[in-house]
Amino acid sequence: YAMFMRKVKNIPLVGNLIHGLWSSFVVSVGFVLYLLFGASGGPKYGLTNHFWPKAPFKTALFPKKWEKKVIASGLGVIAFFGLLCYWAKCTSPWVVMAVYGGPYLIHNAWLGIVTLLHHTDTDVPHLEGEEWNYVRGAFLTIDRPYYPIVDWVQHHIGSTHVLHHLNPRVPHYHAQEATEAIKKKWPDLYLFDPTPVHKALWRIASNCISVRKDEKKKMWVYDDPSIKAQPYEGDFPKRWA
Repeated sequence: YAMFMRKVKNIPLVGNLIHGLWSSFVVSVGFVLYLLFGASGGPKYGLTNHFWPKAPFKTALFPKKWEKKVIASGLGVIAFFGLLCYWAKCTSPWVVMAVYGGPYLIHNAWLGIVTLLHHTDTDVPHLEGEEWNYVRGAFLTIDRPYYPIVDWVQHHIGSTHVLHHLNPRVPHYHAQEATEAIKKKWPDLYLFDPTPVHKALWRIASNCISVRKDEKKKMWVYDDPSIKAQPYEGDFPKRWA
């Protein structure tokens, strides 16, 4: 997939646009694909389904004692889908799409976009084995400034996301205060990228295609040569250099 997307990106004039739009679309529907097929869940569990923990899907993701609960959850989803169909029959499919389907798709897109923005960027590495520990992993997430109304609606989760990984028990009404303390205590570890989120999303979607292992630094880094032409808007600590 990564090799194919590189070929797409290298198409003269329109390649980068096509690749960026496709990647943004995949991110937007990624959560649904993960629930249905385990997409992006990694090779450990393979093809999985969060509503049916039996063949033809892999079963390693769910302990045997969870099997009945997962099936019950799946039946609940099917029942609710049936209610949506009945609603559509009583009104029209367009009403259901407008009132339920549209908001559902927007919610899933936002979930995928926010997850991508705070865990991925062109110079944020992935660690494994002895190179990884809880603190290093937590500090390899990124705080970003959202638009004021969005930041207010989602209780500043974008600009206080690092805290969420360091101590998820801190309530949202103390998150900004705690984040300021983190900045002062660990200025060389804390990551904040002031790039507007729409620009950051495009940079990530159009450049973060695949990773290669840096044997010297013992970490996985994004290997797209064009990344060097995508500078950050502001200082961004390079503590892994």
